[in-house]
Amino acid sequence: MADFIIDDTVDITDVVCPTTFVKAKIALEELDEGQILSIRMNDGEPVLNVPRSIKDEGH
Repeated sequence: MADFIIDDTVDITDVVCPTTFVKAKIALEELDEGQILSIRMNDGEPVLNVPRSIKDEGH
């Protein structure tokens, strides 16, 4: 398995949808191209919706 260097982390465990996506999107927009963001989120809706929404945004 490849090792990755995490450039930034955002914790969205304390917020609910749609704020989870908004916080994740803002954190992604602050990164340079090629950097890696780690997103800490709760199980359930965030795990289902945030990755899908981020992909839909082109990330």
